[in-house]
Amino acid sequence: MFDTTNSVHEEVFAIRSTEAVNLSSAQGVGLTKTAGEAAIHAFIKEGWLEKSRAGFIPLSERGLLELRSYLTEMFDDVEEDGEIRVEKKIRTCHACQEIITMVGPL
Repeated sequence: MFDTTNSVHEEVFAIRSTEAVNLSSAQGVGLTKTAGEAAIHAFIKEGWLEKSRAGFIPLSERGLLELRSYLTEMFDDVEEDGEIRVEKKIRTCHACQEIITMVGPL
């Protein structure tokens, strides 16, 4: 969500449902595509993820609130060749300091 679908020209902060299913069956994950779809639907049902009309899956408010510190720790600091370089992949609102999850319509 924060690595693959975002670029300088477009910030989505979500993943397409088809890409999520494909990633769930990638090597090292250990799920079949059917099990991946079931897991995604379970996360949506439990309120961790949402699904837009356009087929994007962003984190829900619950996911953002409970995973905020993890997300900023994992995606804002990038280590390269032993040096830590700060790369802001998690955007925050200047007014309220909450995580921005959408720039433009989905």
